[in-house]
Amino acid sequence: MEIFHPRSKTDQLRKGAWVVVGRVGGAACPVGLTERLLERGAYRRSPSHPQEDVRLVGPLLRVVQYTRTGGRLQRLVDTLAEPMYSTTYSAFAEALTQM
Repeated sequence: MEIFHPRSKTDQLRKGAWVVVGRVGGAACPVGLTERLLERGAYRRSPSHPQEDVRLVGPLLRVVQYTRTGGRLQRLVDTLAEPMYSTTYSAFAEALTQM
């Protein structure tokens, strides 16, 4: 699996980097777990029109909107004009602590 990491504090040129993650199999395999997340979250994996950025179809950690029928992703795709940002570290850490 290849993941594009758009920015980090060690990326001095702010160009981002591709990271390769290998499949190891088993219940804790990061590739298998990511595949389940993409499937169950109905993530879009490729742009459907030219206004969508091919690199930014959507970060893995995103805002979930809860309704009476359950949770769903607030937005499914980015556009060049309106990029989608991932959930902040503090919001993610707080939600993880609550779980």
